[in-house]
Amino acid sequence: MSLTNNGKENIARQGGRILVNMLSSNQVQQTSSLHALHNLSTLDDNAAILIDFGILPALMDILFSTRQDISSETKELAALTVANIVSKSGHWELAFADKEGHQIQSEFIICKLLDVLSNSSSRCQAAVLHILCGIASSPRASDTTASCIERNDGVKYVVQYLEHPEVEHRVYAFRLLNRLSEKLGQVLVEDLRASEKIMSLRVKLLDTHSSLEERCEIAGLLANLPLSDDEVKTVLGYDLLSWIIGNIREQQSSLSGRNSRRVRRMMEGLLGLLLHYARSLDRTVIALVQENQLMSIFQEQLSGHSHSRVKQRAALGLKYLSEFVRVSVATELLEPQPPEGLCSPFILLCGKAQMVPILCPLHNVPCDKDNSFCLLKGNAIKPLVDLMNDENMDAQFAAVEALSTLVLDVQNLRNAKEELEQLGVFDAAIHLFKEVRPGRLQEKVAFMVERFFQVEAIAQDYTIDQGLVMALVGAMRHGNANTKMHAQGALAHLQVLSGVGGKNSSNQGRRPNR
Repeated sequence: MSLTNNGKENIARQGGRILVNMLSSNQVQQTSSLHALHNLSTLDDNAAILIDFGILPALMDILFSTRQDISSETKELAALTVANIVSKSGHWELAFADKEGHQIQSEFIICKLLDVLSNSSSRCQAAVLHILCGIASSPRASDTTASCIERNDGVKYVVQYLEHPEVEHRVYAFRLLNRLSEKLGQVLVEDLRASEKIMSLRVKLLDTHSSLEERCEIAGLLANLPLSDDEVKTVLGYDLLSWIIGNIREQQSSLSGRNSRRVRRMMEGLLGLLLHYARSLDRTVIALVQENQLMSIFQEQLSGHSHSRVKQRAALGLKYLSEFVRVSVATELLEPQPPEGLCSPFILLCGKAQMVPILCPLHNVPCDKDNSFCLLKGNAIKPLVDLMNDENMDAQFAAVEALSTLVLDVQNLRNAKEELEQLGVFDAAIHLFKEVRPGRLQEKVAFMVERFFQVEAIAQDYTIDQGLVMALVGAMRHGNANTKMHAQGALAHLQVLSGVGGKNSSNQGRRPNR
């Protein structure tokens, strides 16, 4: 029957238990029940209902059965129904997947799924790849699943499907490797190097005959692989950078269309690919990054219309570029030719120098708005400050990481105090520190706060902020080792200035500037 969503939910609630029980009946009833349950499982909200009725052990019993009387069609239906159920996380992770009490992300079940992947019909293989994608996509199960697949050489099984003649198999294989690459990047890149498939991924990405779904997963996979500087030049290549930028422009115009979810995922992958270029230290790659104005592209993606994952990757791109300008100023990595009449070691980094250069307070060199990677001159600081208020913690963390590159040198921080204060860097970071819970984000913000207060003029503005003092004390009690160290350092600077740690006032806000 063709059912509405309400109809599917009502039938699942009223008849789901009976249908699950029928899976243990004769072959005719089992097949009829499987068709019905597969129909009902296409509604995400039915996953929890059917799991409560014990559908997973019944389906796994069919899928893993070695009985000769169970047809390949029956196993395919069982696998397809499991795939639908695990496609949405949050319900199945704590449920039993078989009568022995194994969970679906357990090594026992993963090994059996890999075995089915090698010894089943083509349609069943696609469904098993779909199941593994669902398991690997779950925040609760991804770590366990990745470890199990790695220990049992599962990556080699999956890589074989990258060249499968059926699109469905390729899409699920790419998607699974994309998910695994977040946990097993080094293992995966070594396998792909050994099989000489990294270059074929690039070819497939550029192939206009490939489906958007397939190219989305390939972009994400290539973005997650830990490629060397040499591979960025020889595998990705310079021409791919122009292609990526052109496609970012193209995808942006499609974000409000019917395929907006796929377009968003493609944008995530493309931004991830740009990160390979942004973090490179190769002089020719950096010149290309500068020529193609990657800093402006990253900055554009920090707008309120972008998805949090896109913003996260854009912030990371700005972090890498900001790190590069700091390192190159310190080491003269670029070794450019000085302009006539001026001996400046930063002509490539900061653009054509003026006869009387205006020095950037952050870098003490003439950073140019259009050609440098300076966050201050590139007007990228305010968008990063705004991103610290994002609902997504990963996006917040990336913004803090990017802004942390501004506080590594205390003298430069002292020089840029006025500019950073006007952009709201200090207030935003301290507000976030008061609100954040113990974890890696708290540690990173605590590092920034400690650096702030190494500049007396900044610390003086916050000596009577009792909320900040309480947050620092709380971080010393409940934070990890690094957080405690940073909080202790920040509190010590405040106490030195106030004499009594701010006890002379109950004011919770900032002290007015004199």
